[in-house]
Amino acid sequence: MTSIENHATLDTMSTAALGLDFAVFGAINLWVGSLNSDTSGQQDLVSYIFHESRPDLGEVNVISQRVIVKVPGQGTDVFLPWSNYHRMGSLWFWQGWREGTNLCASTHPAQPVLRIALEAPPANLIGPSLTVASGEFDVFFISAGGQELGLARFLPPKRDTPGSGSVLWRWPLPQKPIAACAALGSAKLGSPRQIVLVMKETEGLSLLLLDLADGRQPQHPVKIQIPKYHAIPGAQPALRIDDEGTSHISLLVAADSAFQDLSVVDVSVPNGDAAASEPQVSHVRKLTQTPVAVGITFQARPDRPMRCDWAVLLPDGTIAHNHSQDSTMRPRGKPVTPLQMVAMSQATYILTIGDDGPMLETLR
Repeated sequence: MTSIENHATLDTMSTAALGLDFAVFGAINLWVGSLNSDTSGQQDLVSYIFHESRPDLGEVNVISQRVIVKVPGQGTDVFLPWSNYHRMGSLWFWQGWREGTNLCASTHPAQPVLRIALEAPPANLIGPSLTVASGEFDVFFISAGGQELGLARFLPPKRDTPGSGSVLWRWPLPQKPIAACAALGSAKLGSPRQIVLVMKETEGLSLLLLDLADGRQPQHPVKIQIPKYHAIPGAQPALRIDDEGTSHISLLVAADSAFQDLSVVDVSVPNGDAAASEPQVSHVRKLTQTPVAVGITFQARPDRPMRCDWAVLLPDGTIAHNHSQDSTMRPRGKPVTPLQMVAMSQATYILTIGDDGPMLETLR
């Protein structure tokens, strides 16, 4: 059995991140931020815009690339928001990263960097970060020690008001989560924010769904018990809020302690309900190696049927996924962990880093 330390757990740091305009009509660009080392020992935070030119073939191309800001060498944990509006007409293009105990964000190269100071480096930043048309940039984090969930919010500059940032609240946790995911509902629903936490139980695991409305502290958490299955360390869940306000959660779990016999758990929580549907478990794959990282994502287009795609990074660098049957694919670049994926209308892409920078590679 591979030790937990060999997995992409919540504590994994990332130097690249994927952003998306989720379930937005006409939005077909994908956003990537990457920290690239320069010759002075600092790093360039570079913004890339990828355009999906051939959905039927899974082809994406970089259409824009520019340096946003210089970041000290210790900068890490890049985070880009997922939004519920079309950002190509926006005034704000948020990019974020961490410098020690500081959460940092920039909207534009000409604007000063905003910083939120924490007492200690967070145990984890929960992805994705979220943004809405009015400009708020929300970053959820697990405090050092894993005892609290917090919301850090950046506000953009407007007219004569400079940008700012602060921690809005902290909420006590019963234990440190194994994994977590955030999601944003549509603007017509009031842009509700939600988080799902994966918790280890004495027998099996549980999911804790937190409704945050437009950014308030969690109220009336919904707990979903999944007995007899193992939570895979670092296996990020997928969370989507549909247009009726129903929350959909998917997660890869294991039937064995080596995390090789994989199933997908699907569960939904109707809007306003305190109870979830009965979890549906579907066996999907028996591996011969223990996963290094696991990811799952919902289809992101508003005009296509909902689907969920998953991928598993193996110790030999190959990827098993739900379209690979009994085979695996070898990506050209090194996958970013925790795995960052986006499922478009026909193809699903995974973020990797190659010699020339970030790439979005099609799961084939």
